[in-house]
Amino acid sequence: MEPGFSLWGGFRPWNLKDYLICTDLMAKSPENIFKSFDFTSLPEKSLVSLIKRYDLQMKEIKIWEHVLKMGNYKNPILLLDPTTWSDDDFKIIECNIVF
Repeated sequence: MEPGFSLWGGFRPWNLKDYLICTDLMAKSPENIFKSFDFTSLPEKSLVSLIKRYDLQMKEIKIWEHVLKMGNYKNPILLLDPTTWSDDDFKIIECNIVF
């Protein structure tokens, strides 16, 4: 994780220049965000902002795997393997991951 960046606070730049630098770093190296120990505490608004970037340097399947990971973290009763989920399980995830 880059110095001065906290997942707990989301995007808390000091000014517009810092905001642009921070979001550019995140788009170029999203694995730093998704693999951080506190990824699941990332505010949903920040996650959505990151995912919506057209220049995000990560394959779409990997992004969705991390989104599902966050949804699973919010609903620990669900099994980690989405191929075992029922329609109701998917509805639970959908309610917790609203873009």
